[in-house]
Amino acid sequence: MLKKILLTILFIFFLASATSVQAAGTGSIIISEFVYDLDGADIDWVEVENQGGADLDLASLKLLVSNSTSNHAINNYSGSSILGSGDYGVIVVSSLISNYTSKWGNAGNIFTSSFTLSNAGGKIEINNGDKASPVDSVTYSSGDGAAGDGQSLSLISGSFSPEDPTPGEANVSGGGNNQDGTLDNNENTNTNPSPSQTEPKISAEIISKDTAIAKVPINFDIKVLGLNKEILTTGKFVWNFGDLTVSVFNQSQKTGHIYDYPGDYVVVFEYYGNASDSEPKAATRATIKVSLAEVIISNVFGNSVELNNKGKSEIDLGGWLLSADKSFTIPGNTIILAGKKIVLSPEVTRLNIIDKNNLKLLYPNGEVAYVYGSSLEIIEEKPKAKAESIIAKDETKPITEQIQTEQIQIEQTESEKQSLSASAIKSIPAGDSKSIYLAGLAGLIIIGIGSVFLLRKKSKPDIPEAGGLKADDFEITE
Repeated sequence: MLKKILLTILFIFFLASATSVQAAGTGSIIISEFVYDLDGADIDWVEVENQGGADLDLASLKLLVSNSTSNHAINNYSGSSILGSGDYGVIVVSSLISNYTSKWGNAGNIFTSSFTLSNAGGKIEINNGDKASPVDSVTYSSGDGAAGDGQSLSLISGSFSPEDPTPGEANVSGGGNNQDGTLDNNENTNTNPSPSQTEPKISAEIISKDTAIAKVPINFDIKVLGLNKEILTTGKFVWNFGDLTVSVFNQSQKTGHIYDYPGDYVVVFEYYGNASDSEPKAATRATIKVSLAEVIISNVFGNSVELNNKGKSEIDLGGWLLSADKSFTIPGNTIILAGKKIVLSPEVTRLNIIDKNNLKLLYPNGEVAYVYGSSLEIIEEKPKAKAESIIAKDETKPITEQIQTEQIQIEQTESEKQSLSASAIKSIPAGDSKSIYLAGLAGLIIIGIGSVFLLRKKSKPDIPEAGGLKADDFEITE
């Protein structure tokens, strides 16, 4: 055990003291090129290559850099998330993706991640979620070159050297500067790109938002590029929305989808050149996070309606409906911010809210999202304390559950009243109502006489005893 520990320490020391960057991974995915200090613009990116024989989903892996303790998710931005054998993928800092595409374009398989690379040096790792077991890793320092001179560190013949950046393509030797600043003109190095890069490929890119609201449509578009980067509009376009729903089209077109329940859904798109093809020419995917809408009708002022977004993200209410005496469709791009309220004026909605209990907020598909119902009216009328506590406890429940609960309570109360009345009626034998009336009247007379007697006795004065006589020896005669 001690021997293994000593060997591990010596290996780490060797890496730290190395004068040139070394590739530490031996897996099928390798770090092949990266930019950490471009030329003052600092458009950091990391290129990886799939050197294995099987396809690999780069979005299923994580990126870890030495200036952070967190594994960073890798998200597909354009091209395919799946890297075939020999394919490249470029991981770009999320906040700098527009700078990257302005400089190098958006061709190829581009990914984004929330990271930065230190200009002084550090370590880059690709792992499958286990930070202790990287698939590949690279240690670098500013002394290795490519520091603010527009160069990248490129893996050539097993080691990294400063070269002209070639993101998404095979590295080419001869364009960079050595550590001493001289130009590297190694004529023996093969400068021809790999066959996998010279052969054009069909690519696909999903265009959509990455978040959606349950019961609300989300739109998807697809861009398929042919061998000459032309846009392909015909073929077989297959969408799998991740909720057991599949749509197939024979031409490129926008499509909408509605998720019924919240969750994280993986949308997969496949392009087939012909309907009879068994294998797709291109494939890509995207992850959509679906959440519940938490928009309620919080108040009504005359015919004005106040909406409250109690959720943690803003919502576009475009296409939603307000229903009272008639329906009003909320126009597109009506944004309600998270935790904020908006008031809809009757000058615009033209609603005449005669009965608040009939006021509803509907999803674009017509399903009821919220009802301004009886529970809110009961709170305004200040009911009994017991009823108030029940309503307060159920305030977070959906309005339909509150209404059902109140209906059950009302039905139980009415049932109890009817049961008590029925019991009292049943306790009176048929035909004896007159006898019961006389008996009751006699009882009242007896109670009255007894009350008078007690009051008179209580009002007698206490007469002190004299000559051996007691108050009880006297009798009052009329």
